Amino acid sequence: MATGEDDMIKQAQTIWSMLDELADSNPDGYQKFIEKNLSKGKAETEAAKPWMCVKTRFLKPKKETLYMNICSWARIPKPKTSTDPIAVSAGPVEDEEDETGPYKVVRVAVNPDVLAECAKNAEEQDLLIDLAIKYLKEQKKLHLSQNFQICQNVKFKGDASNLKNFFNTKQKSDQKEDERDKRMENLSKLTPDSLLSRLRVSDDQSESSNNKPEVSLQLNGNEKPKSGLIEEIGNSDEKLNCPEFEVLMREADGKRCRRCVVRISLPDVQSVQECELNIAEEEISLLVPLKYEFHLPLPEAVLEDDSSAKFNSKTSSLTLTMPTKQL
Repeated sequence: MATGEDDMIKQAQTIWSMLDELADSNPDGYQKFIEKNLSKGKAETEAAKPWMCVKTRFLKPKKETLYMNICSWARIPKPKTSTDPIAVSAGPVEDEEDETGPYKVVRVAVNPDVLAECAKNAEEQDLLIDLAIKYLKEQKKLHLSQNFQICQNVKFKGDASNLKNFFNTKQKSDQKEDERDKRMENLSKLTPDSLLSRLRVSDDQSESSNNKPEVSLQLNGNEKPKSGLIEEIGNSDEKLNCPEFEVLMREADGKRCRRCVVRISLPDVQSVQECELNIAEEEISLLVPLKYEFHLPLPEAVLEDDSSAKFNSKTSSLTLTMPTKQL
């Protein structure tokens, strides 16, 4: 017999010997131990549950609506203290369609205790949503607006049955889910053999990346966290600098309408070709690879198609002129 199997058998025998001793010396303690661990095991194998649906949108490659389904999932670890960072994980971006037309959805998982705390405070809730969007932008490389809208009276957009297989798409086979459900049916009838079987299953799952939550640990190196509850950690060296800028509102005159003017200082940038600029109705984003990253919510909605951008190579500055929408 293989050494690994020998070790598992010895481990199972040791556990059952300890449980036998506990059952003889302290029957009440034995019963509480079994109930506690069965309850814990059941909670950790339960599917994620819908908590809140948030609407945002892609900025590129094209403007599309994205519904972010924030879910409660016990498999996501909770912070050990109130000042520790929050773990976030996400499933794939999927296409859906209803009577309003096509849209995209993504599942984002957070620990249930964290969500319970956020539900008590609107500011903490907004910070959590900001964190989830930043995770999708940085870890999933999605070009998303930081603006969002909470969907009232809707906890989940799309097919909630996909939560049983959180990290895989709906096209995945349900065979593994069925096998897991059958194993869980016998939790209340544990025997030494069934315990050994569960030890083997646990060992297999630990080697499978598809069954592990993808924990997001990110850092905002440019500012302190707004709250002790929510913090982002990671490698600050990977953060790009935010350039200096100014925002001016120009009133309408005889030739031009009311407009928003943003001037961005970009030292060490030689040409506009180095810049990746996106002007949306409510915000602008700018990326200069390896140098600068800039996101700015606009004070007023603008006409992105009528906006212009001019780069001054002498001053290494970019000037954006954006006509505002007239009320």
